[in-house]
Amino acid sequence: MEGGPPCKVPIAQFCNRVVTGWANRGVSAPSGAKLRQGGGAALRQVHCNADKDALVMVTPADVNHAFSDAELEELLAFGTVESHRAGDLIIEEGAMAPDCIITLSGHTDIFASTDEGRKRVGWMERGQFAGDLSVLTGQRHLSRVEMGADGEILRIAHSDFQRLIASNSYYSDVFVRVLSARREFSN
Repeated sequence: MEGGPPCKVPIAQFCNRVVTGWANRGVSAPSGAKLRQGGGAALRQVHCNADKDALVMVTPADVNHAFSDAELEELLAFGTVESHRAGDLIIEEGAMAPDCIITLSGHTDIFASTDEGRKRVGWMERGQFAGDLSVLTGQRHLSRVEMGADGEILRIAHSDFQRLIASNSYYSDVFVRVLSARREFSN
């Protein structure tokens, strides 16, 4: 995929990249994939060996979703299209009740604060949305979102996003599944 260079920061590697089908082959996960005990319908289950219970795998594929052109057209009814230049601030880290941001063109960069300072931890391309569970809960946003290249975003205000989630089970399922997987992946 295009958009930005691969991320090298392990804090939240939900960068765009090709994910092979290793999760369905019953083999060990590649280095960098996170494992946790438990279950979750939206997360892949992989048996790493016969002596252990099933482990749940959260991969980069789980933490990204790209809406189709038809889906983006439907989502336009809930938000406002904005044009931005590279470097423009979209959402400040720590913002309360952040809006849902869907990239329409260009790409958006995701930054997180670390002990070493601000680090780019991912980016979103056309049809992908930025954010964490705070988009659902209204709590403080855990990352900073900037426009990485000139382009357009769809900004769905928090109250309109809540209306979308309540009124459309398909979009609700997508957002809840992906935002939950992002939280799990970054833990």
